[in-house]
Amino acid sequence: IQLNYYDINKPKENSLISLMTYVNDAVNYDLKAARNLKWEVTASLHWRGNSLNVTYFQENMNSGFRYSPVYAPYAYRKYDASGVISSQLSAPPVLDELPFTDERVLRSYRRATNGTRIFKRGIEFTASSERWKLLHSKLTITGAWFKTTYSNSQMLFSEVSDVINGAAVSDRYVGLYDYRDGRVTEQVNTNFMIDTQIPRWGLIFTTTLQCMWWVKTTRLPLDGRPVQYLDAADGEMHPYDAAAENDPALRYLVKTYNGDTFKTVKVPFAAYLNLKATKRIGDHVKIALFVNRIIDWLPDYRANGLLIRRASNAYFGMELNLSI
Repeated sequence: IQLNYYDINKPKENSLISLMTYVNDAVNYDLKAARNLKWEVTASLHWRGNSLNVTYFQENMNSGFRYSPVYAPYAYRKYDASGVISSQLSAPPVLDELPFTDERVLRSYRRATNGTRIFKRGIEFTASSERWKLLHSKLTITGAWFKTTYSNSQMLFSEVSDVINGAAVSDRYVGLYDYRDGRVTEQVNTNFMIDTQIPRWGLIFTTTLQCMWWVKTTRLPLDGRPVQYLDAADGEMHPYDAAAENDPALRYLVKTYNGDTFKTVKVPFAAYLNLKATKRIGDHVKIALFVNRIIDWLPDYRANGLLIRRASNAYFGMELNLSI
């Protein structure tokens, strides 16, 4: 905004606002397709109708998409309307007749970049028993352990909110930080399913117990000291050295964080019981009724000094399958 003059006597006739606008091409012509590397190892065991399959995998991607800010200095004129006498105006003020100063401020726009990293590893397993003839039932256990790191793979620009003498530090300087702004999530879950088949009646009963043993989330530690900074005066990047750290304005680019920000938050055990009954009608029709979360176990827990109470609602439905 170069000028924002509001005339108190004739606001509609004599008020004036002047804006300097810039149009930037937000297309990133260096953007590449995201690629990831994944490998896995699987082991299987079969014995008397019982089976066990275990898979360990790792997946790494360093070129995922994200929208990143692009900073640059923008020039404009800051007009001084303090000398305008409202009673003497018959029209809005003329910009060329107003005193002004040339200003440069840092602003940003966002564009897509290959700046996201996702590193995932885990173990998945499936164990199934033989069908017990007396009960017409079979037990299947599935489970997994996952640990995933979400972060950036490129250095990040970040503004500060400090103000000096009425002017925002971010108008003049913005820091470039070499940290990984993200989180690590880890979880373990197991599902126990018993299905009972009665072919003579065309019935299948399925009982599933879903267990989420725990979920952990930890924010990655951040180094609040920038490695470089962008200066609006010359539009150039400069190293953030000892001299910059002692500068009255540049010293604000060093960020501090509350240690509680990086504490691990753990959500404890949770369990849900689901029921499903399926009836086959002829050779082409199957109808099923199900109730999910008919029973749940969600104990309270504490996080960051707060007591968290969890709740779950059961829901039910019907499925109809037609085969030709």
